[in-house]
Amino acid sequence: MLEPNQEQRLRAVVAILGKCRAALINSGNLEAAQLVSLSMIEIRMKLNRISDEELKVGCDAMQRDDAPTKRPEVLKSVPGQRPHPRNAP
Repeated sequence: MLEPNQEQRLRAVVAILGKCRAALINSGNLEAAQLVSLSMIEIRMKLNRISDEELKVGCDAMQRDDAPTKRPEVLKSVPGQRPHPRNAP
């Protein structure tokens, strides 16, 4: 568990990183902005005590909810890639 002072500092870091990300986006540095976003996610996960596995389960659930009912054939077979287990014949 985080100490209250440490939690406050991390929340302040997230706020600063948010401003940095906005500045990067405004200046067209989208890849750098994405890296800052990843840092923000990592800190928020720590603040909210979310494990990597919990994040993965949540992302998988969101993908299932957003998946189209019928996938185009192009997505099922990409040269050089193994099919995803959901798309395997």
